[in-house]
Amino acid sequence: MLIESFFNAKPEMLAAVQTLMVESITSAQQEYGQALLALSGGSSPKPLYESLGQQDLDWRSIKIALVDERWVDKHHSASNEAFIEACFTKSGQDNVDIVGLKTQADNAAEGLSEAEERYHQLGRSFDFALLGMGTDGHTASWFPHAEGLDDALSNTGHEHTLLSVVNAQPSKVTGPHTERITLNKKAVLKAKTVALMISGPEKLAVYQASKTASVEDHPVAALLQQYEKDIHVFYAP
Repeated sequence: MLIESFFNAKPEMLAAVQTLMVESITSAQQEYGQALLALSGGSSPKPLYESLGQQDLDWRSIKIALVDERWVDKHHSASNEAFIEACFTKSGQDNVDIVGLKTQADNAAEGLSEAEERYHQLGRSFDFALLGMGTDGHTASWFPHAEGLDDALSNTGHEHTLLSVVNAQPSKVTGPHTERITLNKKAVLKAKTVALMISGPEKLAVYQASKTASVEDHPVAALLQQYEKDIHVFYAP
């Protein structure tokens, strides 16, 4: 089911998302002694991460993993790992625990098994997964008609597989870095709380269209059209 929250301004939306995240974190810390978050890159969540880093939380028991990553080294400007780390560092959390996806392998396919092992070592499903959406209808690194998209969205296959390799078709949205590694749909839907954050009228139109579109054309439809998991959708102009 889609749980939609529409706001008049981005600050209101970000505050609501942060409230849900903090609730998830504190609940997980009480139940498990640790909170596991899966976070996305992109400019939209930047103020959210910087604000979250200023909250009075037990950061020693918060572990952050990536929803997806471009196959670039951490020092690269396109690295989601570096971006998320910088956001929390700016807010004063210099030692935030981030589990990256990029390995020393030459390509994502060769690095997949090592990345899988890193995520399996987390020990359980994520407490909170934060996703965004592009104007092309992608979320995570599930890009339209991409090589590997079928694997990422498959409902079958190995039960314990968390990640997929995706090679996207080059576009203005993908930029030059089309080789990606990403959480698959099964891993996202296993998260206790899943949130999708979108902003702007163009993305709103894509979101609404994705409720009935094919997953090949609008991969975010794989989340919007399933009934296994509630998806918290947050929108602001």
